[in-house]
Amino acid sequence: MRKVIIIDGTHVKGKFVGCLLTASAHDGNYQIFPIAFGVVDSENNQAWSWFFNKLLAVVPDAEDLVFILDRHTAIYSGILRVYPMAKHCACLLHLQRNVQTIFKKRHLLYLLRKAARAYKMEDFYRHFNEIKVVDIIACADYLIRVGLEHLARSLFEGARYNIMTSNLAESLNAALSEAREYPIVPLLEYVRSMMMGWFATRREAAARNVGALTPKVAEILSKNFTDSTGYAVKVIINEEYKVVDGNGMYYRVDLERKTCS
Repeated sequence: MRKVIIIDGTHVKGKFVGCLLTASAHDGNYQIFPIAFGVVDSENNQAWSWFFNKLLAVVPDAEDLVFILDRHTAIYSGILRVYPMAKHCACLLHLQRNVQTIFKKRHLLYLLRKAARAYKMEDFYRHFNEIKVVDIIACADYLIRVGLEHLARSLFEGARYNIMTSNLAESLNAALSEAREYPIVPLLEYVRSMMMGWFATRREAAARNVGALTPKVAEILSKNFTDSTGYAVKVIINEEYKVVDGNGMYYRVDLERKTCS
């Protein structure tokens, strides 16, 4: 799997109130792969530090590890303490909600989404400058305080791939909405039973799958192949190519280094 882990916390609603902390990732077919669950009294520094220390046993700290999270200060504190080598970035969905709440301008959400998802720095700064013009710099200043490198794919130091939000964690919370009203032991038993069903179904699907790619990746590859047939490609040398897209833009692609100008 891509080494991108989504961190989230949600309320336990029953008689024994508290928070359910989760760590999850995308599997090779873009499905939820739960990694860890923890039940704590609340989302505080001590609780998150405990959770990350437990997580460390199965997910070791590494420079190519990435965490996606909302801007909860206790989560940041726990990651910096337990995972000092890993990178962390903001969930675009939570950031959009904050921008909507503070600035009350829906068109900013579109510009923020375009800027954050841009693959090239020049595209990011073009959309970011549009935000400055639209909102007289106030929103831009807020995003700078958040840290542009934490929200923009093109400026992020690690590899977050196409995973820009913690939607996966939201889906996991939705799947557990009924169980979050149970006492702790029945809640965890519900989680165990649910995961057992998921993995049994996926093993059967994987056994039927033909080829090296998962169905979702094969679908994405097919779409990209269709899009790329309009590109002109010429060899420069060895594994380097000049690629011209449908708009006449030139790019230098190095397949060995996996880079594109």
